[in-house]
Amino acid sequence: MRHSTEPEKLPAPRILFVCQHGSVKSVVATELLRRLAGGQGRDIEVRSFGISPENHVTAALEAALREDNIALSRNPSPTLAQKDLDSADIVVVFDELPAALNSRTVIDWFDVPSMIENYAAARAVLVPRLQRLLDCMPKNSAAGTEPQNRLVSALLRDLFGGRRPSRWVTRERPKIDRIACPWLIRRFIDKDAEFLFAPTERVFQIAERESAVAFDIPGASFSHEGERCSFDAFVDRFGIDDPAVCALQPIIRGADMDRHDLAPEAAGLHALSLGLGITHHDDHALLAEGLAVYDALYAWAMKARGAKHNWQG
Repeated sequence: MRHSTEPEKLPAPRILFVCQHGSVKSVVATELLRRLAGGQGRDIEVRSFGISPENHVTAALEAALREDNIALSRNPSPTLAQKDLDSADIVVVFDELPAALNSRTVIDWFDVPSMIENYAAARAVLVPRLQRLLDCMPKNSAAGTEPQNRLVSALLRDLFGGRRPSRWVTRERPKIDRIACPWLIRRFIDKDAEFLFAPTERVFQIAERESAVAFDIPGASFSHEGERCSFDAFVDRFGIDDPAVCALQPIIRGADMDRHDLAPEAAGLHALSLGLGITHHDDHALLAEGLAVYDALYAWAMKARGAKHNWQG
């Protein structure tokens, strides 16, 4: 039997775009993402669907699309079915899904402007989001990348040998990064991981004594580097390819590094984190409450980005 010496190549990520009529936003997003991916040598599978398809493209929009070299079919996209959602890695919706349909990987882009009213403005919002979406996907180059679970297992073996659960230590009185990192570790790396908090000057001493790995402190393997925080270091090192985690990164980085300009949610996370520190004097109790905050933030990143709220709703 022949065994290939080529590195394993991951399957192309499967992306669905869904809009109400399946004839404008989802079609345009599909074409623009294909262009971006092709120009960057990325392998993806992307399709467009409608909730209740019909063709409602105006003559003015058709003219704008011709200038952008996007040819729309006279037939709208196919009607979305549950099997389509089940087969997708990421589903991006421009309108609410019907109650009968559901997906664990929905990202909502409800706030993308109407393309019929102003194609240029809608495109200006859409293209940067498509690039960020592409940036969050596994890079399926010819060299390939190791599946995430194998990479995590290999790194854990390298860090801890056969010792489980993994044990991590950082500075006491955690605020943002030192809660976000444990959340990431338990959710994506080791669900049973243990965390220790110590005075700054004793972190490395305790790490050696407890066979733990230090993080979020200068000199640690997982810490700040330039403008990137410790949360970024864990995401990069463990190869965590998750669109919602990717969306959280600028929020956590902005809150932790006083760069609230990086994401509008950063200021809120900063305020909430400081409040938790004031109301909880035990670091492990603080961590427990903080983990719930990041669970909620992750759920928002997966299913509620762009959602609006007022006192009547």
